[in-house]
Amino acid sequence: MAKVTTIDLQCTTAVLPPPEFFPLPSASKGKNGERDTIDPHFGLSRSAYYELEAKGHIRLVRVRLRGRTQGKVLVSYDQISRHLKSLEKRQLKSASQDIEE
Repeated sequence: MAKVTTIDLQCTTAVLPPPEFFPLPSASKGKNGERDTIDPHFGLSRSAYYELEAKGHIRLVRVRLRGRTQGKVLVSYDQISRHLKSLEKRQLKSASQDIEE
């Protein structure tokens, strides 16, 4: 009769720090046929980043080799994080004023 041995394995997952910059989500159609796909960090679409830039809330970084017409557009992780935190503070402040009235 064969002897069965069990071994307890502990799974550990590495926690990676957030990136300094990440590329805009692709402009291709998503799985459900929607126009923009979303980024994995904040769940925002490509068009949302362009709108935030147009309103002056963030700055996008464009990287292109000399002589090329196409390049990469990068988003600063820290800028988006700060912007979302400022929105949260404004909403909390507004909500607390509504409660006091």
